[in-house]
Amino acid sequence: MIGYFGSITKKSFSPTAVETARDCWSGESNERDYRIEGANTCTATLEQNRIKLFLLGIVRRNGQSFHKDQSVILAEILSDYEKSGALRIEGLEGSFTVVLVDPEKERLFLYRNIVGSTFAFYTQTESGLFFGNNLAEVARKSQKALRVAEEQLPIYFYYRLVPDSYTLFKDIYRIHPGEMLQWHRGKVSVQRIQTVADYLEAKTTNEKDSIDRFESVMHEVLSDWNQLVPNTAVLLSGGVDSTLIQVHWNRIWHEFHAKNEKPK
Repeated sequence: MIGYFGSITKKSFSPTAVETARDCWSGESNERDYRIEGANTCTATLEQNRIKLFLLGIVRRNGQSFHKDQSVILAEILSDYEKSGALRIEGLEGSFTVVLVDPEKERLFLYRNIVGSTFAFYTQTESGLFFGNNLAEVARKSQKALRVAEEQLPIYFYYRLVPDSYTLFKDIYRIHPGEMLQWHRGKVSVQRIQTVADYLEAKTTNEKDSIDRFESVMHEVLSDWNQLVPNTAVLLSGGVDSTLIQVHWNRIWHEFHAKNEKPK
């Protein structure tokens, strides 16, 4: 199973087995156990001074070149946290979820950026905090008695979604893009850190410049991705968006092989 799952639980809690092909990190404080499981091609981790950082996705500093070794960015985030005591995301761009766990200070931060492609869910029970990108896994591994949120069913059948931060299960919630979950000694809070408005620019443009910029950004994003997963396949749906991605991917693929091809 790809993605991630984590928990902060009382010592008396007995966790379920780790998923096959997943790495697992564990830590502890006097009263609680900390665990993060992760498995994905685009996952990076860093541990220093008993603090654990976990990244799912792709991230870089705004205006800086992309680091194929994503732990470089994690080291910068960790250094800033040790100085400020907060998970600061200013200047980070990409599509990512980042988790910071500090057992010594009994703190956890989970941030899903505004264009993060991964989901994030969490629940808190008497045993502790459980979080991850898979709703079913969070529900199962929390070992809580599941209750259907019946008040959400009419909305779900009408619109095929559950609004706001709710899910189809009571007391299991969604973290939206741009939101940060903070846990500190048993208390949970969720705060909106970023919105689409943060990306607005006070500038005028025309159709040609807008198209050129869009093409440039697409090429830049996919070039970064190619450094991490060069064997990526585009699942063609028959629509314009996947076709456009494939066109750019073909160009990037040929550029990559032209640079790395050994002369005969």
